[in-house]
Amino acid sequence: PQDGLPWGMRCVMFIAGRRCVIYNLHLPTPRDALESYMRGTCRWVVLGLVPYDPWQRKRELHESFWKPYLDFSLSLQKQLLAESDPVILAGDFNTPPMGPIHSQLTQGLQDSHIAAGSGFGFTFPGDTHNPLSLFQPWLRLDRIHFSKHWQALHCSTFDMPAQHLPVIAELQLLPSPHQ
Repeated sequence: PQDGLPWGMRCVMFIAGRRCVIYNLHLPTPRDALESYMRGTCRWVVLGLVPYDPWQRKRELHESFWKPYLDFSLSLQKQLLAESDPVILAGDFNTPPMGPIHSQLTQGLQDSHIAAGSGFGFTFPGDTHNPLSLFQPWLRLDRIHFSKHWQALHCSTFDMPAQHLPVIAELQLLPSPHQ
């Protein structure tokens, strides 16, 4: 990570006598990049003006910002694919469920909301009184993914005073093929 801080942790637990690996992830908010888009090229184009900074420079800034995210997701992807034990990857992805970061992090994993949830599963913004968000969440940034060793029985969010609504999933560990 660009700031030297970990963006997640890996825990090993024994569930029903089996070794299971749980990753808790919290990617940093890409707020700086999103704000730069709002005050940058997009605004100039909307106004019909030519941007002051050359397009190449904007591209370099964009790529330099996102590179640590992509490097981290690629590194974690390799680690997740190397796991042979049952895996759960959960947390605040701070990215929508699309794009290269999400694809790398969730390759080979199932999404608990898609498998056993209902509705949209939006988690952000949580406790909002902002009329621009229609007073309700409209993004699904917080998710729980799992390996083929699990079956999702239920997945939902619940309302509480928080910036991101919590996600809860009930997962059942499937019998080991060696039993």
